[in-house]
Amino acid sequence: MKVFKELDKATQKTFEAEVQAGTSGLAHTNVIKLHAAGRSAIKVEGEAQGDVFYIVMELCANGESFDYVEAAGGLDDKYARQIFTQIIDGVSYIHKKNIAHRDLKLENCFLDKNCRVKVADFGLQKAFAGPHGAELKTRCGTPNYMAPELLAGKNPYSGTAVDVFACGAILFILKFAKFAFAQSNDSYFRRLHRDPVRAMNDRKIKADTTFLDLIIGLTQADPKKRLTLEQVRAHPWMQGTTATPDEVRNHFYSLVPGRKCIDKEHYTAM
Repeated sequence: MKVFKELDKATQKTFEAEVQAGTSGLAHTNVIKLHAAGRSAIKVEGEAQGDVFYIVMELCANGESFDYVEAAGGLDDKYARQIFTQIIDGVSYIHKKNIAHRDLKLENCFLDKNCRVKVADFGLQKAFAGPHGAELKTRCGTPNYMAPELLAGKNPYSGTAVDVFACGAILFILKFAKFAFAQSNDSYFRRLHRDPVRAMNDRKIKADTTFLDLIIGLTQADPKKRLTLEQVRAHPWMQGTTATPDEVRNHFYSLVPGRKCIDKEHYTAM
């Protein structure tokens, strides 16, 4: 459950966007379900404290994918492929519904009790086509995952392309439990695209060239040169051995017994 205690203008827009996404017919295994939303009075020790707005969503008992990756210190290829496949399946479905997420990040990809991925947090979602479609102009998202055109304030921009870029940032974290770059206009980003092998060697990260080719394709500075999600599925790295969902679940529980809380403070950009 997500509770909004004070609805200023920005929070109200987030609440409305999440409800709109949840009630727009989104129904996919890898997209979180909205069960209910509304307004209710809140009491503390029997005394009224005012009204709150709430959203009741599908339970994701195993928390953020972020914590799983951190506990593993980065995932072996077979586990990373399974998790990433589920993420792009969910994102592809959203795009087919003419919706851009615009705040994709590993922290917004949750795991249910069976460790199935659920793409969530649609507070910044926007329809880019259809009867409610509009040009996307708002600079939004999380810096580590934001495409160059978002950081530069270029508009209008392609919602699907900025989501694809974020998927590239997510995939790198899945594999190495590190960010590929702090922002897509920093020296780490430039080095990665100028000479990916050397950039990884400088950071003492062992990455095969096929994986790096996929990362480069996903995070191209020019959105028109970025891979589509269909091209991602056909990429050679994606054809490698992939863990089954049951194997991912077993791996998760071997790392996070009792789903203990993990401190994320040391999970820094570099």
